[in-house]
Amino acid sequence: MTRPVTDPNLTDRSPRCVIIGYGNPLRGDDRAGFSVADYLYHSGSLPPQVTAIAVHQLVPELAELLSQTDQVIFVDAELREPSEPLDQSGCAIHPEPTAPGLSVRSLTLRSSTAPPSFDPHRSSPEGLLDLAVSLYDRAPSVAWLLGIPAVDFGFGDQLSPLTQAGIAQAIDWIMAQLNRTIAHPPTPEPPPPSPHA
Repeated sequence: MTRPVTDPNLTDRSPRCVIIGYGNPLRGDDRAGFSVADYLYHSGSLPPQVTAIAVHQLVPELAELLSQTDQVIFVDAELREPSEPLDQSGCAIHPEPTAPGLSVRSLTLRSSTAPPSFDPHRSSPEGLLDLAVSLYDRAPSVAWLLGIPAVDFGFGDQLSPLTQAGIAQAIDWIMAQLNRTIAHPPTPEPPPPSPHA
């Protein structure tokens, strides 16, 4: 069984980007976000200014980390209606490759009052961003939510083919986003030559 990923060095540095994958690893496709963060953390492919955290659920303690980073990418399973007929056990009768349908949503932080309480059982990325602002007066300037298509939340650690394809697509999207914003940030234009040169 995969354990939640934590980085013991998080308190010693402020990453420019944090990837937070969340979900229950023992509830089928619900493990999608957890699996993405777990893979990225252990892959060795992340730039040094980026960290990935796999958690079972969003918790208030993450607000402090969010207040110290420039970009966050949340990754979660997103329930979709099956596009193929299923038998009584929930398996596709005629499985065919389908487009994963990864959903990508930009989270714009709106001015809000501090939430009266933070319920981790009903938490959301938006709620966690609001909490970071209310407690630390700062949240990432860029925030994304990736929804990986999921159809089976039953007990077990098996992933549906649809979710497996969505996980691969999410990893590709994250790496492309990091390549644009972290690995190759825009370089400032050189100053005009001095007239005295």
